[in-house]
Amino acid sequence: MCSLVRELSIEFAPRVTVNAVAPSGIAGSQLHGPRALGLEESKQSDIPADAFRAQFEAQVPL
Repeated sequence: MCSLVRELSIEFAPRVTVNAVAPSGIAGSQLHGPRALGLEESKQSDIPADAFRAQFEAQVPL
């Protein structure tokens, strides 16, 4: 994706700014779940890294 963004930014410069968003998971995160879901006491890091990675890989096609 980075190569595509760089190429497009060169092609369309200076009139167009090209940006990209590449969301991903973080196995060692200390982020808390949202209160609306009742996860205020849970952290992503409480999930075993292997289980998190397996679930993440199953959901992300790349």
